[in-house]
Amino acid sequence: MYIYGKVMPIARREKFFIIFAYPGVSGFLHIGHLRSYTYPDIIARYKRLRGFNVFFPAGLHASGLPTIGFSQRVARRDPVIIDHLKKHGVDEDTIKRLENPIYAIKFFAKMYIRTWRQMGITIDEDAFCTTIDEGYKRFIRWQMKKLEENGYLIRKPHYSPYCPNCGPIAVDPSETDVSKGGDASIIETSLVLVDKGDVVVPISIPDMLEITKVVVSLGRYYTVNVGGEKWLVHGESVQKFIWQKNGEVFEEVNAVEKVIGREISIGHNDIPVEYSKGKPWYGSGIIGNVKDRQHRYEKIQRILDFDREVVCRCGARVYIRPVPDQWFIRYSDNEIKTKAKRHIEKMDIVPEEYKINLREKIIDWYDDRPCSRKGRWLGTEWRGWIIEPISDSVIYPAYYIIAKYINKGHIEPKQLSDEVFDHVFLGHGDPEIISKKTKIPVDILKNMRHDFDYWYPVDLNCGGKEHKTVHFPVYIMAHIMIFPEKYWPRGIFVNWWVIGKRGKVSKSKGGAEPIPGLIERYGADVIRLFYVLAAEPYSDIVWDMRKLEKYKNVLEKIKCTIERLFEEEEGLLSDWLLSRLYRTTIDYIELMNRYELRKALMRILKFIEDIDWFSRRGGKGNRTVAGALLELLHPFIPFTTKELSERYGYNIVKISIKGRINEEAEYEEELLQRTIAIYWKLRKIFDRKGLKPKIVKIKTANKREKEIIEKNIEFLKKEFRVKVVVDETIKRMAKPKQPTLEFQF
Repeated sequence: MYIYGKVMPIARREKFFIIFAYPGVSGFLHIGHLRSYTYPDIIARYKRLRGFNVFFPAGLHASGLPTIGFSQRVARRDPVIIDHLKKHGVDEDTIKRLENPIYAIKFFAKMYIRTWRQMGITIDEDAFCTTIDEGYKRFIRWQMKKLEENGYLIRKPHYSPYCPNCGPIAVDPSETDVSKGGDASIIETSLVLVDKGDVVVPISIPDMLEITKVVVSLGRYYTVNVGGEKWLVHGESVQKFIWQKNGEVFEEVNAVEKVIGREISIGHNDIPVEYSKGKPWYGSGIIGNVKDRQHRYEKIQRILDFDREVVCRCGARVYIRPVPDQWFIRYSDNEIKTKAKRHIEKMDIVPEEYKINLREKIIDWYDDRPCSRKGRWLGTEWRGWIIEPISDSVIYPAYYIIAKYINKGHIEPKQLSDEVFDHVFLGHGDPEIISKKTKIPVDILKNMRHDFDYWYPVDLNCGGKEHKTVHFPVYIMAHIMIFPEKYWPRGIFVNWWVIGKRGKVSKSKGGAEPIPGLIERYGADVIRLFYVLAAEPYSDIVWDMRKLEKYKNVLEKIKCTIERLFEEEEGLLSDWLLSRLYRTTIDYIELMNRYELRKALMRILKFIEDIDWFSRRGGKGNRTVAGALLELLHPFIPFTTKELSERYGYNIVKISIKGRINEEAEYEEELLQRTIAIYWKLRKIFDRKGLKPKIVKIKTANKREKEIIEKNIEFLKKEFRVKVVVDETIKRMAKPKQPTLEFQF
């Protein structure tokens, strides 16, 4: 890496660039977010302790509608949002200010960084940025120019999800723009047109099936001018007819029952009509119940719907609207898809099932994505449009390199021209000429180029499972569209959700545990243990406060073990314990290198069971083992390990392999452990029969094992709480490490 005007020899170390999907801004962080941030922090800490030079930046995804919707809900005193803010101790004056989305972004930027610190998330704060920063906007405009120059930006008509208040929005599982219906699909609805006097009744059905009954949703109805006819449409559906049918509202209908009546004639059939209080989301609000038989109708039209209700972040209903000149990123390009699938094969992607699905299915069905919107959006202004949130976060890790220079005052955002980005990211242009044009010192231009070339590509991009089909595919393909192959992403880590009684925990829908009170009550390390141990990363975790007590006890057990090892004098069985430590560390490193975080931590907890056996056998302290535990556990429980390391004067520098294998010592302890296990298995059988042994006779498989048993006979007497003797006259043969035990009553 470079420091202003000076080259530092840091590039000699192997680098590791890790990010997590930066959060949208719509309230305080909750327990679901922190699961997604804890995993990459564990990996980043581990890599540092293995000697890597780690870059772990973060920012805020402030684009789109989430913050606008949040501020609108604050302004109208939405009880869920106001309760959310008050639980976090926000005063009334600040709540009032949060009605301004720009203030909200600045406010939550401070809050998120504070929470990350409280949880021990070790991000590089000097690279922090938001997607509405001026420098970031210039970066995104450069991105769009590169896509266009390379032939991956096109314009064509499009039917877009559209909010009457906010304009075009994205409907996808990440629910960046919507508060309900993120998994909705667009469907085509058939409209059977039936004349009722001077009014046309559009009856909505899913296909050309026979209508057996007509259900009319009660509520306000309007007549809409469609091609000179008066169509009868429910108030909830009027907007889609205005947009898709070029409709114009005539007037409100006071009593829809009088217009339609109790039956309606369709062809030669009189079809009964039923009136319902249900809220319509489908078609015209007048729905035909159908049966499975193809039927011909004289007057048919079609309209686009969602297959379920979709609600914008602002609270308004979302409809489908034609956009005649939409911009698209051409993810349908077959050459890009082929390159993406080949590259995915080389990537480290966890879990493996997602890697297979991404390569064999998701990339294939990916189509062109609309990348621009018009409306009250936050984000990058571009040719009279706003770049939509998924499209302004495809190559964003590259900007973190430049953000450091802006935050340190080396450059100003207004100096970031296309020539600067071309030089930093692609190596194009003469830095001397660019420096004269932009007034950026030549050393700074060279430094930024060097930093990018050193840090890129991203080694691991971490995010929740909502990004599996939304962010990760376009993240890979956009890098292929813009950068040389050596800068294409290397890895993806997907974690599942924290869920509550109502499903996924969400700021916008409630159910999000207030983070400040939670951390203060239990401590960050207990929560981190919960995230790691409660389930594998690729499984949902059910949030249960009571489980935190369990992990509080686990943390206390860990602390007591390390304290005992530091405080007591070294004694018996040190060779055995160091041998077990060696094996544990080897297994741990292998698991951590594969990002098997839960298995790695479980392996350490298994070693703590070895330490319990060590104490049971008369072992005391061991500073080497205590220090090794601090190193191995530091990525998981950094506050605890820091406290203990300071108390005992142990410097946590790196994770290294300590100890050495001692086969003889391990053989002896394994034989004793198995002997005790066999004894208590048999003892339970006799206890149920009311029989209490007075003597336990042991026969071993060989001379070596006989000597071990004889050497430890007093220990076994203590464990069995009866007399123990070695007896080679027992008839039943013993197997290696499986002695034969005979009880005498």
